[in-house]
Amino acid sequence: MVLASESGDAAGMETIMKKVKRMKKAAVICMACLMVAGMTGCSLKKTEDNPQESIVLAPENEMETESVAETGYIPDPEEASAQPETESALVLEEEPEQVAGEDYQLDVDTMALEIGSDETNMTVVWEHTYPEGEVIRLWKVSDPEQYVDFPGTLETSADNKVKHYVAHLSDLEPETQYGYKAGKDDEWTKTYYFVTKPAVNDFQFLAAGDPQIGTNESAEDGRKWEKAIHDMIEQTGSVNFILSLGDQVDSETNTYQFNLFMEPEEVKRTPVATLVGNHDLGSPYYSQYFVMPNQDSKKRGQPDNMEDGAADYYFTYGDTLFLCLNTNDMNNANHIAFMTETIENYVQENGKRPNWTIVAMHHSIFSITDHLESSSYKTRQEALAPAFSELGVDVVLMGHDHSHDRTYMMNGTTPNVVKNEDGSRPTTVQAQAGEVVYFTLNSSTGSKFYEQVQIGDMIAFNNQENIPNMTKVLVREDKIIFTTCRVEDECSVLEEFTLLHK
Repeated sequence: MVLASESGDAAGMETIMKKVKRMKKAAVICMACLMVAGMTGCSLKKTEDNPQESIVLAPENEMETESVAETGYIPDPEEASAQPETESALVLEEEPEQVAGEDYQLDVDTMALEIGSDETNMTVVWEHTYPEGEVIRLWKVSDPEQYVDFPGTLETSADNKVKHYVAHLSDLEPETQYGYKAGKDDEWTKTYYFVTKPAVNDFQFLAAGDPQIGTNESAEDGRKWEKAIHDMIEQTGSVNFILSLGDQVDSETNTYQFNLFMEPEEVKRTPVATLVGNHDLGSPYYSQYFVMPNQDSKKRGQPDNMEDGAADYYFTYGDTLFLCLNTNDMNNANHIAFMTETIENYVQENGKRPNWTIVAMHHSIFSITDHLESSSYKTRQEALAPAFSELGVDVVLMGHDHSHDRTYMMNGTTPNVVKNEDGSRPTTVQAQAGEVVYFTLNSSTGSKFYEQVQIGDMIAFNNQENIPNMTKVLVREDKIIFTTCRVEDECSVLEEFTLLHK
């Protein structure tokens, strides 16, 4: 059998890969059914009406304490020993085994759960099967007979190559396990499950730099992306969402690469938030794949060579405000105006500033790779760094460099160089007024790495082992703990840094 080349026929490759995957799934399902039938002497049929056992969620890592079972979060190392042993407040229902049948007829790989405007909202994007009428059916796992259908809106790219439904889920209750599926009438996809944020303000998320699927061979890079997020969640525990810092794909016009980004099970169970990277720039399909909430109505951050749907945007999670910038747009004054107005609106609506303000953008403004030699690097740094300090931003998360570094606390472009008595750099820092810490994240897939060429005075920690990294961020009222892991080394800890509130 001759396969079409990726560059010559991406659509052909996409079709072939889907057929192969469906054949594999069918084989696995048939084998599973035969094995179960042989052992039990009966057939299996999955429906929403099947009874489900209640189980207490066990810790996902043997090193975790009872506090993980209670909250689902990595415990604060300073407080872990003082945590009382308590029973889990959230009792999760067991996720039923999925088998083929009347309730599992649509095989849709291109499907993702995406971030909403706040923790009570999410968005689902999925590949269309029918030209109209598809919905997302949502229910609490504790009460599967009571469901709500959220209508899907069919979004089609200008060239008619990408057709995805978009449904906005709303009024999600805290600390609740939900099931959902896409389809219509009697034809539905597999059921996926997610758990909403606890009622307390604590939460955690994964920050991933530059998956850039397709830098090498697309299918292999897609496998690495799937494995990276699976291993991080399996090894370090569940998260509330995944923040991808841009360059989801290598080629902005390659739909197969976008499909691979959305294919992992974890992306259907954990909402993802994305940024526009330079390799995503100019994509005619970006807004069909990623529906970013609360986009700037004035389209600030919207590059001229992209369709609507790629401007600066924000979302809140608890009392933390995330400001997401499309730094491909070099109009830095517009970015600053967007952030200023968003913070002011937050204060007017809530009567106070957000407890934490986190900026996410693709391009690093404190680079240690050869990207620092570009004119746009200096322009962004000189405009944005002082503005972040003036606006009271706490943290800036960046990508683009395929290399890891963390700055000292920065006031504008001036570092506050503090060292321990032995000359080492502190890993717990109390922020002062106007100070911001900047993280530049390495590749999350290992599809490409950059050499570190110049370590400036502003850098407190840097590393390049040519091993993909991800950073788990635990947000609490009084501190944020950043744990960066080596994904290919059993998620061993590369760096842990704690930022104490100002």
